[in-house]
Amino acid sequence: YYYIIMYFLARCFISIGLFFVVYIMMLSRLAKEVQTPQVKTTSDGSSSLRQHHSGIIATAAQEATERAKVTHGTVEKSKKKKKKKNNNKKLDPQTMETKSATSTTTKNKKKKTNNNKIKKDPRCQVQYNNDRPYLEEDDERYDLGVGDGDKGRLGPCVYVYPDRYPPRQTWLQDVDWFHLRNETSTTQFDDTSMPNHDAREECFLQCLNDQDQLYDGYLLAAATMGLPKVTEYLLQHARLNPLYTPPPYPKRYRINAYQAAIMGGHVGVLDKLVQGGTKLDTVVIDEWGRTVLDYISLKGSPIRPYQALQWWNVTIRVKETETESEGRKEETTMIQTTKEEYGWNTTSDHDEVDNTCHLEILDDLDSKEFFKDFYVTGRPFVLRQHAYPEEIASFSRESWQQTRHFQPDRMRHKVGPTAYPGLTGQHYCATKMTTQEILENKPCPEMPLLKMIHAEHDDYFDQAYQLYEGDPYKAGFRKLPQWFGYNTSPGWQIFMGGDGSGATLHWHAAALNILYIGIKEWRITPPAYRGFTGQTVQQVTAQIKDEPFVMKCTQRPGDMFYIPDFWGHMTVNHGFGIGVAAIVSTSSRLYMGSFTNDY
Repeated sequence: YYYIIMYFLARCFISIGLFFVVYIMMLSRLAKEVQTPQVKTTSDGSSSLRQHHSGIIATAAQEATERAKVTHGTVEKSKKKKKKKNNNKKLDPQTMETKSATSTTTKNKKKKTNNNKIKKDPRCQVQYNNDRPYLEEDDERYDLGVGDGDKGRLGPCVYVYPDRYPPRQTWLQDVDWFHLRNETSTTQFDDTSMPNHDAREECFLQCLNDQDQLYDGYLLAAATMGLPKVTEYLLQHARLNPLYTPPPYPKRYRINAYQAAIMGGHVGVLDKLVQGGTKLDTVVIDEWGRTVLDYISLKGSPIRPYQALQWWNVTIRVKETETESEGRKEETTMIQTTKEEYGWNTTSDHDEVDNTCHLEILDDLDSKEFFKDFYVTGRPFVLRQHAYPEEIASFSRESWQQTRHFQPDRMRHKVGPTAYPGLTGQHYCATKMTTQEILENKPCPEMPLLKMIHAEHDDYFDQAYQLYEGDPYKAGFRKLPQWFGYNTSPGWQIFMGGDGSGATLHWHAAALNILYIGIKEWRITPPAYRGFTGQTVQQVTAQIKDEPFVMKCTQRPGDMFYIPDFWGHMTVNHGFGIGVAAIVSTSSRLYMGSFTNDY
């Protein structure tokens, strides 16, 4: 009975469904017949509906013709009027004179822009807020979008300028020198053209010439990017204020154009700001009452003494050699004759260690002094014997024997000719090496002539800093949160290399570097002379050893080096070396503007 009932119910539902389908189809057909006009066939075989459409088309065509006649007449009148105006202009001798810059209209400027290099160079762009998805909220809140040198833009004017660009002769044969990009660049703008200082300045000059309003932040950004021609234009034509600083970002310090030019080592820009040297010692540029001359007279200034002499005939006398107490002399002799250091063989085939140091050497530095004397002035420095003795001892061979990851004879590590070979088109060695093999400079089968080094991040700091529960802030890096804020999250690196190895020339954000084992020779360059390469440290040293913009200093166990933003630097190990570095990105740091400790 159940199946019989289900059978009849199913047939009922199907019948009802079919009824509704037929009913809807009939309604649809009826609606079409109501809306469709009756079509009558004429004697010539055409239909009355077609004749109706033809009449509508003919009427529309006639109206269009009438409108065209009216428009044509208006255009003709306009042409005649314009022609008459041009004839009158030719007859008037005053109109043949060159228009002054102040009488140029915005329309004429835009017309000019369409015919110049700004359209030929693909790196030169004009981007407004709706075209810039990367415009951060902070840019609008704190007026950084007006001019931001770090992002390479002056308001809507943008020039895509890569931080690193492969040299013409490859990374292994040449250096991407920031100050020589004009000499290695071409004048053709295509996909193969290289970055060019002159092209960048030309781009900004043309773009700024089209702007209805120029802001003081543009001058700060131009000084940050090292644009002397743009700086001169903004000073002379726009009368912008070089002492302007953007509205303060919470707990962050903002610099002015004078300070930006000095921090970057952009002597050409600084010359425009001080008007050829007339304002070197007459304009106060910070809250401590210092002038430009005070800044560039400091030891290790990005504006080098030879530049002050060449540009403004000013002699800057700084002591270039480290002051040696009797204790330092004894320590130097001891280090040079010692072959074993904390259980590691630190024998070196290099020449005797040079005590010359172009940097300020300090025993201690609080946050106020760091900010005033080094951060704002853009100077590197050395804190001698800053790491604790027991901290240095924790990197001994005996201590590492007790760890798992750093066990000298068992654990193998990735090695390469540079810390990060991929940045310069190179590769890691296919064979991993133990710490002992790195110490012995064991050759890599694929690169037998290159010395290998190892670098890694902080994944195993719990073993490297086991004495401090894996926290480097309790050890040699205790100053970092004081100087940059307790919310700072640096990028950590631990590295090791044998005698003659080292980090080849490169640059990045500000960094603190502590050496625990060995002796390390540093060569550094101001940001305006920074470079990036894949060449060996020996090749780069041979190229730059006599350059006047290069500074050098020697690092010993326990010393901490501070390298400011974007300074070029390279190192050479004298014997086996182990060290740790912290790179403080510009986005993560907190600048002490109020000198408070509640960061």
